[in-house]
Amino acid sequence: MHYARGEAFGEMKKNAYFTVEAALVFPLVLGALLLTVFLLVFQYDRCLMEQDMGLLALYARELDTEDEEKTVALLNRRATEIYRDKYVAWEQEKLQITMEKNEIKIEGEGTMTFPVPEWNFYNGNNMWRAKRICVAMRLDPVDFIRIFRRVEGGE
Repeated sequence: MHYARGEAFGEMKKNAYFTVEAALVFPLVLGALLLTVFLLVFQYDRCLMEQDMGLLALYARELDTEDEEKTVALLNRRATEIYRDKYVAWEQEKLQITMEKNEIKIEGEGTMTFPVPEWNFYNGNNMWRAKRICVAMRLDPVDFIRIFRRVEGGE
């Protein structure tokens, strides 16, 4: 009878390894999953910001104004109409529009707070940043045709 109990105890000893392994592996798997989720959310918000900037650049090319100040004012008004609640994790988003000659420069920046500061090995603070600059050129049709012919090999 004593031998049977020892055999059962040995079986319990073997099963205890699974518990120890699970206690070591589970936090690593959970951490990897959480990091993946935060990376995907960050990428999603960055893509949304770039899409908004691209839409503003397209809108800027379609404006039919000659005055630079009026163009920038129209673009800033359009930028305030952008629906900003679609961002999942941005804490702040900066959108700056400048125009010089016929070049429109739209600069956007977004930040996201990383939830576990101890894991942020890339930089010392707890913020992830994404910055994008989008440039649009406004050309009148005559200039566009001249540039096209020059590239094509004519003139």
